[in-house]
Amino acid sequence: MTMMTMMMMNAGCVLRRATATPKMMAMALNASRSAARGSVSQVCRRGMAYTAPFHEDCKPPSFVPEELAKQYPVWHTEVVQWGDMDAFQHVNNVVYFRYFENARIKFLHKLCDFAKTDFVGTHAVGPIMADAYTRFKAPLTFPDTLSLGIRVDEVERDELQLVYQLVSEKLKGTVAAEGRGRLVSFDYRTGAKADFPPAMVEAMVWLQPDEPSLQALINNNLE
Repeated sequence: MTMMTMMMMNAGCVLRRATATPKMMAMALNASRSAARGSVSQVCRRGMAYTAPFHEDCKPPSFVPEELAKQYPVWHTEVVQWGDMDAFQHVNNVVYFRYFENARIKFLHKLCDFAKTDFVGTHAVGPIMADAYTRFKAPLTFPDTLSLGIRVDEVERDELQLVYQLVSEKLKGTVAAEGRGRLVSFDYRTGAKADFPPAMVEAMVWLQPDEPSLQALINNNLE
């Protein structure tokens, strides 16, 4: 496997950056999980911790239920606009996909900031959406403030699932919509799928150290 960089962490804090073999990468995964569990001052999800400055602008607002907040490492705020509504006086179904898109771009930029790579804006290997799905659970109306949680799921070498929860302040923390989409790592030069850059995998591991599919991906790379 290609040499990778890793973040050595202590109680969720970045100490230094170093080159690493796949075996060392797996060790870093275990270390980050242990460090996150050991921190009592951070909000954790399955061993993941919100860590400033990477997560400082990603925390959920107070109207998001606490148990739900812990399940998503990145939260994005949207303010419902009058023009988001249609003739039926509720937010049009198409607009939900724009909300999810904005949350997705924020999530990817956070990964890129950590990985020091231009995965989003590149003309080489970058993301492309293969499908998108939304389950509408409650109508939204103007005015309202929304918070969208996002995380990765079912990560493979060249694709992953993104999972979203959309929470409404006006509806007192009700989940108004759930979303899911398949994001593919795509080489725009060749027009074919490509493996995620190692730095992006590293960033996902740091963001969600206890995500089973990420752990399986690292273990498979060791074989």
